[in-house]
Amino acid sequence: MITTIGVVFYYLLLTWLLYLLTKRADVRLSLKELVLAMGYKVVMACAYGYIFYRFYNGDDTWAFNRGSVIEYEKMFEEPVKWLQELLPIDAINEGDSFASIIRIYIIDLEHYVLHKLLAVFNLFTRGNYYMNAVWFSFVTFWGHYWLFITLVRAFPSRRNVYFLLIFFFPSAVFWLSGIRADGLLFFFMSLLLQHFHNWAQHRRRPSLVYSLIGFTGLLIFRDALLLLVLPVCIAWFIAVRYGKEPLQVFATVFAVCLVLFAGSTLLPEKFNLARPVVQRQHEFLELHGNTRFDLTPLQATAGSFLKVLPEAVCNVFVRPFIWEASGMLQVMAAAGTLFFWMLLGLAWWFRVAWWREVFRKPMVLAMLFFGVSLYVFIGYTVPFPGAIVRYKAIAELWLLVIAGMCVDWKRVRERIYYKK
Repeated sequence: MITTIGVVFYYLLLTWLLYLLTKRADVRLSLKELVLAMGYKVVMACAYGYIFYRFYNGDDTWAFNRGSVIEYEKMFEEPVKWLQELLPIDAINEGDSFASIIRIYIIDLEHYVLHKLLAVFNLFTRGNYYMNAVWFSFVTFWGHYWLFITLVRAFPSRRNVYFLLIFFFPSAVFWLSGIRADGLLFFFMSLLLQHFHNWAQHRRRPSLVYSLIGFTGLLIFRDALLLLVLPVCIAWFIAVRYGKEPLQVFATVFAVCLVLFAGSTLLPEKFNLARPVVQRQHEFLELHGNTRFDLTPLQATAGSFLKVLPEAVCNVFVRPFIWEASGMLQVMAAAGTLFFWMLLGLAWWFRVAWWREVFRKPMVLAMLFFGVSLYVFIGYTVPFPGAIVRYKAIAELWLLVIAGMCVDWKRVRERIYYKK
């Protein structure tokens, strides 16, 4: 009973705070829209915690919450040490190389930031998981909001489509609402998307600063994504700065990256760009899970990557098939994949007359190339369907909104009414 009252109280309080913080923006959500969107996110966040507690022994999400209680006590008992843990002091070991120190620091920092953020929430929640989930939703809600306003400013005629997909697409909202690093990663990805777009257009220093903060967040919470984001940002900058045809620039930059990647497999091991991908895949293959897809072990050669490509694409773009899904989470993943392809079908058959103009926008191409790249990277490295659907949630949302902006929804409605 106390938990329910606390969840409702903090939901109402933080929704009102969101309204106050955004009501003067040029693109904003009404109070009714905020109540619905934040309410849905809080429900998903609490459902996430319940499902993993009830069926998966708590998993990492409850472990993070337990760790926050320890951090909460340390915050009062050893405040200096509590702050020092955010610095690379503990990562420095005699004899380690600089690269090793940075790597250890980044790995530790992800957990420290998450634990300490929850520890601050514990000032209000006393360590209650579900109340912490509401506060965590307040933070990660900004990822949805920034993505929404960025797209509305670029294509205002599709506002309702963005609102429904960004705030209510079940699969993405579920995986981006749990107390895990994914929601914070989405926070920084949306921050980067919004402000790199502003900086590329207007070269304003504050936007550059916010973009660097976004890059830092990626480095902390999923450093491997920087290898996918950097080519996107380079192509984006070239297209805007020099007024080149965006699609040609993006295609050229990614073609060069592919050639460099394939060519590096002929070089000595320390220069082989495929080696980290192979290592990450083998680490996943050594793990045990209830369900896993077939995935051929990679070798650090261009031929091996080409051979495994069909498996990787199938696992991440098509599976799980609805008939092979077992358990509620896999059924939700299969339904999300089915919806993804249905929306792509609508985008093709009922595309707007100006759909080609959509793909002349550097921001749209950035979302498209990053989304597809992340899908393929996940397909190459992850054999577990549960992990795949969680890791691809951000890219899935980006690709969905691109498809949504290309659909002529008026024609779709007319076709439905005509059949009736």
